[in-house]
Amino acid sequence: MLRTLAAPLNGSVQKWRCSALLGPRQAGKTTLLGQLVDGAGVFIDFDDPLVRAEARHDPVSFLRTHRDKGRL
Repeated sequence: MLRTLAAPLNGSVQKWRCSALLGPRQAGKTTLLGQLVDGAGVFIDFDDPLVRAEARHDPVSFLRTHRDKGRL
């Protein structure tokens, strides 16, 4: 189910190399992104403490690691 934010978010994903979708827990953010990206990008979940620690420790290397996998 595409929501009201689907069109603006899709525009952001197409225009920018990196887009963030923020919102309350259990609001459907992951589901919405999954429908929009559909394997054509990289989904990084910062809820995972190991992912957050890696990004904080060396953000440049973190982004380099993920950039070749598609649009971030």
